[in-house]
Amino acid sequence: MRRALRWIVGLPLALLVIMFAIANRQFVTLSLDPINPSDPSASVDLPLWLLFFLGALAGVVVGYVSCWFAQGKYRKRAREVEAEASRLRSERDQLASQVKQDAEPARDIVPMGTGWI
Repeated sequence: MRRALRWIVGLPLALLVIMFAIANRQFVTLSLDPINPSDPSASVDLPLWLLFFLGALAGVVVGYVSCWFAQGKYRKRAREVEAEASRLRSERDQLASQVKQDAEPARDIVPMGTGWI
């Protein structure tokens, strides 16, 4: 089902992206020099579609990085909880082995008043 949904959504989306790129092939000048806009020293000529996709990619990367930093406190808390759970499991296993060792000699004790003595 998921595979079919990917094709149903992905194929038309890919066709739209290709049509957008073909329709916007003209070159534009990207200038990074705000001081001298008429003769920029830091400029590059790019197709409009490439400039659009680079901007979208930059937005995705900035969003990913900002979310990653914002969720840092949750990742830290998860590490702390996992370390505490690991410590508690280890402590539980130690206590269980102590109880098992302490319970073994108690089986040899004969209850009083049963007439077995």
